[in-house]
Amino acid sequence: MDWYWLVIGGWMATQFALIALKLLLAGDKVLTFSSNTQMTARDFLKEGLITLAPLAAGIALNFVRDKFFPMGTFAIGQGELRHSSTEVIRTVLIAGFAVSIVTSVVLSWFS
Repeated sequence: MDWYWLVIGGWMATQFALIALKLLLAGDKVLTFSSNTQMTARDFLKEGLITLAPLAAGIALNFVRDKFFPMGTFAIGQGELRHSSTEVIRTVLIAGFAVSIVTSVVLSWFS
């Protein structure tokens, strides 16, 4: 992670937190966006969180990838230790992900 993403991410997180706090405090007040579009502040906040869910999932998946599947650089003689310490975790992650995808595909075809 570089400084650019740290600053931009911090700024965006602060802005989102302040907007979310304002919407939570608004509660059940009706927000009007046009003459025929109205929703409560809580519904608007829920939709915003649902919209940002893929972004959060992508960030989490990138973090897991970087943590358990590091780049191929290592000190000479440390390769075996590096691979043995995360081999089980990598196997479980890949197997779990594969089983999840296969299960969802099979169930969607036969449901």
